[in-house]
Amino acid sequence: MTVNEIVEHITDSFDRTYNDEYEAGIRPLIWATRAMLIKRRLDKDGHDVKYESSIDVPVIIDTLEELCVSEGCKILRTEEKVPKSLHKSGAPYKVRNVNKRTQYEYTTAEKLEYAQYRQFTDTYRKYLYYNDYIYLPVVESTMLFMKNINITAIFTDMEDAFTQCSNCKPANETEIEEDLVMPIITEIKRQMVQFVPETDNQEVDAKDNNTNR
Repeated sequence: MTVNEIVEHITDSFDRTYNDEYEAGIRPLIWATRAMLIKRRLDKDGHDVKYESSIDVPVIIDTLEELCVSEGCKILRTEEKVPKSLHKSGAPYKVRNVNKRTQYEYTTAEKLEYAQYRQFTDTYRKYLYYNDYIYLPVVESTMLFMKNINITAIFTDMEDAFTQCSNCKPANETEIEEDLVMPIITEIKRQMVQFVPETDNQEVDAKDNNTNR
């Protein structure tokens, strides 16, 4: 089911008219509940690639003075702060060029300092996640033509990720993973039932009972 279809299903359960007000209220709950359920599964079973999403984001030329070993050194970084990822340890993102043929390996700030000596060799492919941005020390010719990079992760806030994405369809048309659809619907109904009149609660219970028959 898409996000729109889940919103419609939930509003219909409460006999509410599908409108902008309810859509605006329910959509963030869908993404937040999805993130909560995935985090529980990651804590229990570890990383699962089926929950990953891949987005293209713009990059710009910048300087990172605290890591530069020479005055005025330049580096590529994402134009905006990167959406947070759900990860236990190691690399927080998989970073590649937009055709996904070249991958950049995760490194630390301490190691990236030495990258300034090696950024003139095209074989040095590393990235740093620092202050919520991704930085890439690349050769100058690459800086001139690289306008976007591809980032793959299990994002905490998918709506934020799709807002930055330059190659994605609208977030509300996104398909939610099949094994998460009913747990998301159940959890959101549980939360919403506390804020509707008792008569509406009874109608929801009746609808759920009919659905389960």
